[in-house]
Amino acid sequence: MFSAFIVFSCLVQMTAYALAERSEPWQKQWRTLIFVIFMLSNFILFPIVYPIPEYPDGPKCGMPILGITLGFWTIGNIFTILTHLFFKAVNAAMKNSATKNGHQRTSPKSTQN
Repeated sequence: MFSAFIVFSCLVQMTAYALAERSEPWQKQWRTLIFVIFMLSNFILFPIVYPIPEYPDGPKCGMPILGITLGFWTIGNIFTILTHLFFKAVNAAMKNSATKNGHQRTSPKSTQN
């Protein structure tokens, strides 16, 4: 369930990046803000929201909470960084190929002149 939570988080992050691409003048600021929000979420929000496993016959200690928290801090942030770099690389490659082919992306405002 932990890996599904991380994958879902990466999908939400990529969807947010795709939506941020639509705001032409603020693309870089939105991507940075989304990246910071997901990094902070891995440190603070996701360990709190994630359900703690209950063991009816097992010991009553905080070790599962510690594992979940450290998992989000390490694995969650690694995947957040990889998702950010992947989206940046794909976006740069798409812009580069569009420029090579002579099709430059323009905003709708600049084509109305």
